[in-house]
Order: sequence, then structure tokens, then C-alpha cells
Amino acid sequence: MKEQDLKQFFNSSNLMFCVASTEGFFTQLNDSWTKALGWTEEELKSKPFIEFVHPDDIEKTAAEASRLTTSKGDCVNFINRYITKNGGYKTLSWNSRIIEDSYYCVVQDITKEAKRKEAIEKTSETAKIGSWEVDLMESTVTWSKETYKIHGYTEEFPEQNLEDGINFYHPKFRPMVEDCVNTAIQKGTGWNFEAQIITVTGKKKWVQAIGFV
Repeated sequence: MKEQDLKQFFNSSNLMFCVASTEGFFTQLNDSWTKALGWTEEELKSKPFIEFVHPDDIEKTAAEASRLTTSKGDCVNFINRYITKNGGYKTLSWNSRIIEDSYYCVVQDITKEAKRKEAIEKTSETAKIGSWEVDLMESTVTWSKETYKIHGYTEEFPEQNLEDGINFYHPKFRPMVEDCVNTAIQKGTGWNFEAQIITVTGKKKWVQAIGFV
């Protein structure tokens, strides 16, 4: 591909492409950055990229940048928020890797998805409804904040897998729960049952579980 064609592709993509130095400055940006954030390319290059990060995300972003320098070229994924020129914030999903002395990043604006998820979390908290999602390829489980509360976790959210989730049910219900989940995975069906769970403090709770694949 010719350099001119490559530059046209770079700037026509809806994704946000960038290259940044390990000193902390953007060196290349495509036009999608200005469309998403309002800043000109010159403004984004004029100061360290960390200064555009939401104050609450600075420590996490710095840690991810440090992790990139020791990643041996592996891709590092993370989410943070960037300030827009009008004073708002956009939620960005990063896929980054380091090549020689530069960060190469493909970034996606996921602000709408993040706001939708936040609204669902607030609604679930009000209604005392928890939710969880299983990655069948990795056998990992993502719990909503309300699900952690139902199970007795309030501050630290330990990582869960499918077996952990089933083991929160009272022993007499576990075979039934496991059978429902396995059947749903194999046949693409759903489930709807009531059972007892045991919280992290040992308290027993009755819950209704509704799921689908």
C-alpha cells in the first residue's frame, strides 16, 4: 500500500489510531481523535497525554503505560476516560502494544455503551436485581455490582469463574444448577429456577435465577 493510501486509510477510519512516545506525548493521531474529543491534533500533541485523562483514571492509566513497557510487545487492553474540549468526558477502550520506543494504539469510543451499562447498574441496584455474564471460551464470569452485594461482597470484587458461581448455591441445589447451566450451553436454551445461595458471610438467601444463552 502506498504511503498516501495508508494515510487516507488511517484518517478515514472511525476507530481512533495513535502513536505515542514512551516519554508520554502523542506523535501521530488520525482525524477520529478530533471528531471524538474536539481537540485539534496540535492541541493533543502539545502536552503529555496523561493530562487529558480523567483525574480518577490517571493512576490506572500510568500503571497500564508502565505495564506496556514490560509487555515484550504483547497487546495490553484497558479502559479510561478522556476529557473533551467542551469539558465533558469520553470513555475509551484501548488496545495497545509497544514497538521499539513507541506505543501503537487502536482506540474505540465506548461512551454510549458505558453510560448504558451504568444506567443498568443503577436500575439493578434500585430493584435489587443482580446480573452476570459467562464467557464460555474462557470459563470466566462477570458479575454486576448488585450481584456482588447479594453474595455479600461490598468493596473488593474477586474474580469469579463458572464453578465459583455454582458453588455459591447451597450444596443441595448445586447439581440442579449445574444441570440447568450445562443443558442451556449444550442446547441453547435458558433457565428459570429458585434456589438458596450461601453468602460470603454464611447467610442463606433465596434467589430467583433467570438465564439464557
